[in-house]
Amino acid sequence: IVMVTLTAIDSSGNETIETFDIEVQETAPVVPLNCRIRISPSVHPDGTITVRVDDLITNASCLANHDVRVYNQWGGVLWEQSGMRSSDYVLEGVNLCDYLGAGLEVSVGNELGSCTSTLLLDENGSVEMISAFGTRIDEASDLDIPTARIDTGLLVTYCGYVPSPEDHEPLVIIPCSTINTRSSST
Repeated sequence: IVMVTLTAIDSSGNETIETFDIEVQETAPVVPLNCRIRISPSVHPDGTITVRVDDLITNASCLANHDVRVYNQWGGVLWEQSGMRSSDYVLEGVNLCDYLGAGLEVSVGNELGSCTSTLLLDENGSVEMISAFGTRIDEASDLDIPTARIDTGLLVTYCGYVPSPEDHEPLVIIPCSTINTRSSST
């Protein structure tokens, strides 16, 4: 409730003051939920994914509270959470290694209705390559290269000042696998 005071003055200088209360009622927009049909999130090395409620619903910010339920390929509830905000993570910390190659149905609902989306988890996972650039060498002075600026994330090389490739082999990580290898330069 907001108190409003209006003052009216006519051309003769007569003044009238009126005070009254205005009540503002906020109403949620009546827009049905709109889920994305499919999402193919990257699977992290530990088998988790990073998917927020607003990744699933295009209009997730219309209401603050969402009830989210994830079903496995047989229709069983794998995970559920009520009262989620659009920035909350779905399946946070859940290892999905056993579901690679499957589609998980996600149901999202609130007072405006509900919709469904499918999480497609690539059966091979998402190969992750982590650069080894700088993992063994932290300072430019460690390289004995006059143009090295590795401590700023850069390495300028020219005229024979090329570091040994063995110092910079990337680590390849395959999600949900114990196979984590350094690439071979042979």
